[in-house]
Amino acid sequence: MVILGINPGYDSTAAVLVDGKIGAIVEEERLSRVKNHLGFPLRAIPEALRIAGVKAKDVTLTTFSFVEYLYANKLLTELLLRDGGLPFDPENPLKISKVARELLKGAKIKDLLGLSVAKTSRANYAWNRQRYTEVLNRMEIPASSVLPVDHHLSHAASAYYSSGFDECLIVTSDGSGDGLSATVSMGRGGTIQRLQQTPQIFSAGLFYGSITAYLGFKAHRHEGKITGLAAYGNPGACYEQLVPCLSADAKDGFSCAIRETSFTSRIGHMLKVFGNDYYRHPLVNDYQNYFARHLRSFSKEDIASAAQKRLEDVFQDYLAPILKKTGMKKVALAGGVFANVKLNQRIFEMDGVEEIYIHPNMGDGGNALGSAFVAYRKKQEDRRRQPYLGERIEHVYLGPGYSDREIELELRKRNLKYTFHQDIETLIGKKVAEGKIVGRFNGRMEYGPRALGNRTILAHPGNAEINKTLNDRLHRTEFMPFAPSVLEEDAADYFHLSRGDSFPAEFMTITCNVRKEQIARIPAVSHVDGTARPHIVKMSVNPSYHKIISAFKQHTGLGVIINTSFNIHEEPIVCSPADACRALQLNAVDYLAIGRFWVAA
Repeated sequence: MVILGINPGYDSTAAVLVDGKIGAIVEEERLSRVKNHLGFPLRAIPEALRIAGVKAKDVTLTTFSFVEYLYANKLLTELLLRDGGLPFDPENPLKISKVARELLKGAKIKDLLGLSVAKTSRANYAWNRQRYTEVLNRMEIPASSVLPVDHHLSHAASAYYSSGFDECLIVTSDGSGDGLSATVSMGRGGTIQRLQQTPQIFSAGLFYGSITAYLGFKAHRHEGKITGLAAYGNPGACYEQLVPCLSADAKDGFSCAIRETSFTSRIGHMLKVFGNDYYRHPLVNDYQNYFARHLRSFSKEDIASAAQKRLEDVFQDYLAPILKKTGMKKVALAGGVFANVKLNQRIFEMDGVEEIYIHPNMGDGGNALGSAFVAYRKKQEDRRRQPYLGERIEHVYLGPGYSDREIELELRKRNLKYTFHQDIETLIGKKVAEGKIVGRFNGRMEYGPRALGNRTILAHPGNAEINKTLNDRLHRTEFMPFAPSVLEEDAADYFHLSRGDSFPAEFMTITCNVRKEQIARIPAVSHVDGTARPHIVKMSVNPSYHKIISAFKQHTGLGVIINTSFNIHEEPIVCSPADACRALQLNAVDYLAIGRFWVAA
């Protein structure tokens, strides 16, 4: 049975599940080169099928992990189906001139007039479903049975069926999706039973995204910068001002006391359209008004610190009684909020939690796989077979890979001088030990937002100044230190890790405390609060990367190396040999180790 899972929105993604096992997962942004591609995975679908070794005509079922889009205005559907996806970012201030210009390109007047019912019109459902079916049929995919799957159920399934847990508490949280912003479910024996859900009007994701925007960054993209910045501030300086913005609620999960529901306030929000500071979510406009009134006298560092602490406190208040009532010892997380690695550490530290897992692509991209899991589970149930439990995900090297021949053709095309090294890992380790910055391109592309050794930039963690050097060269403005990749056998020597949080550390989705005696040895990967976001490298999972770090250790005595994603700021992680060569030519790295070819800048 072949199931094609599609996420047609933010982080557009295609996943292929073959008889319940992951065949391939490809994110559209890696191919389109549009960061966080918002649209339909036109390129990713055929590529995922190719990698999985599946013919389009053999697809049994296609899942669609965002039901709201099937009810959307027809114009939105056409924009999502454009080659580059939606031409503007609806999560940040909408510039009316740009939006109008893009909407008028090929738009029909009747569609423009109907935008006010974009997410509520049932009349659009049949048309949208047929439109997407036509697109799939053009790819020769038999799309007569497109199965819509609830957004947060897809998140929950992505976490549960890849966790390896038979029994756990499943928590999802994001900005919003299909009317909700969070859910808590019980995973047991292959079934997911929802216990509680939060309407989208109370959203932890929108709260944190609004703080991100207020501090001058892009919401839905730069929240990680706020997490890093938080360590430099005093949370107590303005914590009380943020208490009304987000609270735990026994009925709805979360609540917010600052919502402005009067007609006058709504008119005030609409007038912002002409000032280019209007947000499409009413709650985000409410937040911006509130922050402007109550936070203007505080520093960015203190605001970030207070927001981070409030998020952590609310989630602990939210989950503590549920954990106690259910007796669950294991927790699985998915949804964009859990890209917050410090929050994940705090949840793991809660009383009663013994093991934690965060789906490696916790954002909407993970829903392509999650919705496919839901469909496969349902098919198994219909056939009265044994319950589907999924399986523990061992690695995320699930995207495109390239042969030596393809790599060499690109090197020649660009007139780059290169040498071939059978034992290139030893050379990489030696050069990084000498203080060089090396871009590593090898094997199949990682799935999810983290580079884990195959599309990675490597540097020396003992150089306290390397962070500034790397940020300057990559045109980044980061507050979080770079992440460390560490040999599995050495991880406990550098970091406070246990059996309960080592699994997510394989995917760089949680922070932990650095051992005090090691901070001075690896300052470039230790944050000011004494934490790090480690990536545990197993020989059995990535032997080439393990060999690189081992070679680096032979020269330095350190079983840790800097690992940051191989990309220029605001661009997706490199995917193809062409992408990697371009980054080298833009001086992102000193050397490019691509497959077994060594190329100097």
